Amino acid sequence: MNHSPYPVVLDACVIYPNMLRDLLMRLGLSGLYMPKWTTTIHDEWQRNLLRNKLEVTSEKVKRIEALMDKALPDALVTGLSR
Repeated sequence: MNHSPYPVVLDACVIYPNMLRDLLMRLGLSGLYMPKWTTTIHDEWQRNLLRNKLEVTSEKVKRIEALMDKALPDALVTGLSR
């Protein structure tokens, strides 16, 4: 995969919708840009998805998180202080 010089932070509002999340992941995997997110961002989109979509389980959102982190291992930003 080619690495892009363009890092982009994906906030919870763009990770929350399934189709948009899928599109942004595919574009990141293609090397068009470098998606970035944090555990705080993961927590936010998951919390909102679980609250708004009663059919979605916590196991499912944790699986999505794991698949995202596995597909783009450099995307998870750690070590930030508040």
